[in-house]
Amino acid sequence: MKIKAMRPNQIKPNWARLQEKDAFINRFQTDEAKNLAKDAEAFFKRMLGFKPTAYQQELINFFEGNQFLAARWCRQSGKSWVCNALILNYAYTHPGSWIGVVAPGWRQSKAIIRRIQGFLRKMPGLCPKPSRTVLHLSNGSIIESFPNWESRQHKHER
Repeated sequence: MKIKAMRPNQIKPNWARLQEKDAFINRFQTDEAKNLAKDAEAFFKRMLGFKPTAYQQELINFFEGNQFLAARWCRQSGKSWVCNALILNYAYTHPGSWIGVVAPGWRQSKAIIRRIQGFLRKMPGLCPKPSRTVLHLSNGSIIESFPNWESRQHKHER
């Protein structure tokens, strides 16, 4: 079998068609996400790919109706999962917002950003250049992680 060389003029038409299709899909997904972002449960099901359990849905309702919220659940019950989804939903539905995630150390705060990045893979174009500690969304919202060094210093001083 003889290998045939491809010339640039043979690639350009196919490349342009692929770019048009990609742009159409991104516009469609963005429009769909905007419609679904108004209803958090529908947003989670359709865009992020999971259906909240009854107690997660209760947390979602509390989040939407209250300024402050504390979730004390057992380990491995989906707290981080649903909270990360809520953070992303809030950042998406409130353009220009700045959300700070504070955890005991860098490792834990970066883990939260990593989980949100997993959700962002299902929403292409929303965060063009994610980093390990900061997510700059295309709507102007920022999600940033911080370690709680202050509490650590006080603990060691005692």
